Amino acid sequence: MGIRHYLGDSNISPDHKQVDQAVSTFESSGEAPAGYGIDFGVLENGQTALVEVNDGYSLGSYGLEDHHYANLIIARWHQLMEPLSRPKRAGEVS
Repeated sequence: MGIRHYLGDSNISPDHKQVDQAVSTFESSGEAPAGYGIDFGVLENGQTALVEVNDGYSLGSYGLEDHHYANLIIARWHQLMEPLSRPKRAGEVS
């Protein structure tokens, strides 16, 4: 949805191909939540490094456009609440 710089030299950017590959791998793993933030940094040797991944429901907007941020939060909220909203099957225990 967006890329935001928040620390260090703003003229140094992560390798966008590596970022795209990491996001694609995470998405295809089946482990990515409906909304999340994924942080990358650039090491002193110029290599791009994954720093952390955070659940989208606990993220600040960091300047992301309002409608994108709202959609991220809403998608994750729906995913979190889905198990509570589905009807219980016969014999299913909470």
